Amino acid sequence: MKKGFLFVIFLVFSLVLVLPETLKIVTYNTWYGLDGHGLLKMGEYEDAKTRAKRLDLLIEGLKELKPDIIFLQEVNPVGRMTGKLKKALGYSAISKIYNGGIKIFGLGIPVNLNMGLVILAKKELKLKSIGSKQISGPPGLYNPVITFHLAEARFVQAGSVEVGGRKLLLFNTHTHAAIPKEERLFEVVDGWVSEGKVTEKEAEKIKEEMKKDWARREKEIKAIGEYVKKVADGKPFVLAGDFNTTIDAEEMSAMVKRIGATDTFLVKHPNEPGYTWDSIRNPNTKNDASLTYVNGEAKKGVSLLSAMYDQSPRRIDFILIGGDLNSRNVLDSHLVFDKPVEGLYASDHFGVFSEISF
Repeated sequence: MKKGFLFVIFLVFSLVLVLPETLKIVTYNTWYGLDGHGLLKMGEYEDAKTRAKRLDLLIEGLKELKPDIIFLQEVNPVGRMTGKLKKALGYSAISKIYNGGIKIFGLGIPVNLNMGLVILAKKELKLKSIGSKQISGPPGLYNPVITFHLAEARFVQAGSVEVGGRKLLLFNTHTHAAIPKEERLFEVVDGWVSEGKVTEKEAEKIKEEMKKDWARREKEIKAIGEYVKKVADGKPFVLAGDFNTTIDAEEMSAMVKRIGATDTFLVKHPNEPGYTWDSIRNPNTKNDASLTYVNGEAKKGVSLLSAMYDQSPRRIDFILIGGDLNSRNVLDSHLVFDKPVEGLYASDHFGVFSEISF
């Protein structure tokens, strides 16, 4: 009788060891609500009441989803929002400032910009920060005490959690919002010359800026892949965020192949568009798609091309898994925060939810 009981205990214990854990993951660009234009203060698309309501929608939505791990981008102001999320959800959090301007303890210019990447996880997962890597932008200071930089910067943030005695590496990123690498855009600029909107000299300058924009994003995505490959070193990982390009873009597909990653949404929905930037359904997208800034000033050059591009829907937010994780580990994936609450969307993006076995 005693031997039989011990055998049952041993069998149950063994099953616990071999049965995979299930992890629910969300990535979401929370939208900073600014037009990115201005030195002392950037133009704001909404009032404080609407911004607060969007944060409430984010919190309530995450409470309903009950994800184990959350990747957030464009969290602004990063300190205050991270604190509210931690308190409301009861999660641990790590953050990385990547656009703050000139500030000491959050005070400085632009007064309304202090944006960061944030990873949150349930406390039992023992979330830890393991660093970050700057992937574009000027040298400078990017930390909670002092930020000092005079142009836009981008980073990839790294952390880790413990799941069933195993370590899972986490990477969170947000690349530069460059226009697509398409030759037809040169024709658009040539059309401006024909219409007398720009001179030939101005057109050449715009084309050079376009090439620099393309090169910047290619460099960013290559740097992300190199960092993930180096830090993960064959161990299981999740790479998530707003990549501001599609999965079949040349630089993106090359990076995914290089690190051996799997697009979780694509596994479950190979024939669906899965737009996370949906200019048809989400009215918040009209802000960046506007041909003018908040102050009424007309956008020009690459900024105008970018606004025109933002009038088209696309899938640019991803949850990618790799290491010893692949398509067999994907249990579910779908869009979240893709429906309005009382007429309001929580962001200008839709989020991605994926459930994986680990």
